[in-house]
Amino acid sequence: MTFTGKIKGQILEGVTDLSEMFYKARDFNGDISNWNVVSKVENMSGMFCNAEAFNKKLNTWDVSSVTNMYRMFSPGWTGASIPFNQDISGWDVRKVTNCNGLSTNASNFEDKKNLLSLVVTLN
Repeated sequence: MTFTGKIKGQILEGVTDLSEMFYKARDFNGDISNWNVVSKVENMSGMFCNAEAFNKKLNTWDVSSVTNMYRMFSPGWTGASIPFNQDISGWDVRKVTNCNGLSTNASNFEDKKNLLSLVVTLN
């Protein structure tokens, strides 16, 4: 699947499930940092799974209602690495109960301490 179009945040008002939204959108690298939707979202599992080009800032997202981040930045079962390398250490993840495989094979995630602090907060 190839998706490179623009998405306006207003279309997502009231959405609670973004699971696999960009699943296999291998060329997607759109700027969705301004989305004002995630304060109600509970499920982000696999949201960027196999989104092999995605590497945009998401640090402004309010993920305080999210409970599921399973394989959110994972390449799925392909074994490929993904380029995501953004600071998400400021996310409020206190409600997350499943973060297994959150960044499996995110080999370019240079600032491991940002991810580590996120995972430690989850546990």
